[in-house]
Amino acid sequence: MIGGTIKQMEAYIGKALYLIALKAADMKKIESRFRDCTILHKHEAKQPRSLARWLARSLTDWCEIVKTMSIQLNAIRHSMEEIVDQCNRLNSLLPSRDQLQAVSFVSLTGKDEIACHAHSPACKVPGYPTSGVSACQGRRDSMEDAHVLFDCLGRRFQQLERTKHWAFYGVYDGHGGAECAKVAAKILHKTIMEQEPFANGNFAAAMRHGFLHADRKILAQAEQERWRDGATAVAALVVDNHLYVANAGDSEMVIARRAGLNANGEYEYEAQLVTKVHKPTDMSEIERIERAGGNVFLGRVSGTLAVSRALGDSAFKSPLNRSNFDFVTAEPYVNDVALTSENEFMVVACDGLWDVFKYYEVIDYIAARRRVANLSPEAIAKELSHDAIFKRGSRDNVTVVIVFLTDPAVPPPPQQQQSSPAATPTVAESPSTSSPAMASSSPETVTTTSTEPQQQQPPPQQQEVPSSEVVVSSPQ
Repeated sequence: MIGGTIKQMEAYIGKALYLIALKAADMKKIESRFRDCTILHKHEAKQPRSLARWLARSLTDWCEIVKTMSIQLNAIRHSMEEIVDQCNRLNSLLPSRDQLQAVSFVSLTGKDEIACHAHSPACKVPGYPTSGVSACQGRRDSMEDAHVLFDCLGRRFQQLERTKHWAFYGVYDGHGGAECAKVAAKILHKTIMEQEPFANGNFAAAMRHGFLHADRKILAQAEQERWRDGATAVAALVVDNHLYVANAGDSEMVIARRAGLNANGEYEYEAQLVTKVHKPTDMSEIERIERAGGNVFLGRVSGTLAVSRALGDSAFKSPLNRSNFDFVTAEPYVNDVALTSENEFMVVACDGLWDVFKYYEVIDYIAARRRVANLSPEAIAKELSHDAIFKRGSRDNVTVVIVFLTDPAVPPPPQQQQSSPAATPTVAESPSTSSPAMASSSPETVTTTSTEPQQQQPPPQQQEVPSSEVVVSSPQ
């Protein structure tokens, strides 16, 4: 009875929060349009100034009411999540035959996300990859993230070659509103597949062209609907045993790779970073922005935007920025990685997670929960986002996508463990500067190969790659 009551209350509060988020987004859109109209007609004699002031005050009051209600309902929801967590802990203490189905909180992300977990009968590895997501609203006024999950892209898009296995994952972290993230979630994967390089098998180039073409579509829709928000983006395309990843902004992706056995005979993992954070504090980004006619102060583009690359953000792009070049560009960092049997899972997430978790901490967290409790990707993603907000104090919205690529590895028998020494994880410093915690060194393997055309580097000399490393090549 208690469990049923909790579930009903969760559903009511979840629906209320979702409706409030929709109304808040509508109010922000109305306010933005009204202010634009006021600016355009401020010199006309027929402008009803008294009415304009009254509407502006009313809109401000309405937004404050919505904000207060959202904060209060979020506080109730946070308290209920603590109760749900305690119930699940008590449930886990019961014998397995007496345990009830785990209680989970309803999703507040609405129907804007796209997901397809079903696999085609022609899939080479039945059931893999398999993914799960958690999109949790933090202490922000509204949820502005979006995501897509296609474990079997060929099942949804029949035009793809049937002899290959296709998968696609994306996380879009909106700022200034949720419209850009929603549109990106609907069109980016389709736009990538529409590019000519995609048909020719040049998937890295297709990722780059897809980002740029999708950005043009987003800017056109933003102009038509009169909104100016933006979104960072990270997208991953899996074609058989090859991963193509592109990102713009501070949403990132990490791959887990087995590094050997520890003293307890359990596998240890390395965190392989395959994306790059784009911040206006980086010297290369500052130089690019200044060449475009912009400026960076207070660590932000024009003193306002904390990322230097993103989809949307029409106010920072030509022609609205009164320049022939974009201050904030959609040009992505593109990387391709050869996946091996050592790669068990990967994580795609927005900066709300990476602000409070180091890369290797996320990998260790997922590996432990999978090994000890054999949880699903969605269950682990919910625990991870919950801990990021309520235990580590992330103030941002947190969206986490976890993708299992293979079955969990089973350590060899003790006789084989004695003859197989454990590998030592590679230590490398994370390039991300999204939080002070990220600046410290950690056992992470970091990929730093870029395909940005404005920063072409001479081809590196061929070097022998250790067999324990994943080969990472940069598309030309």
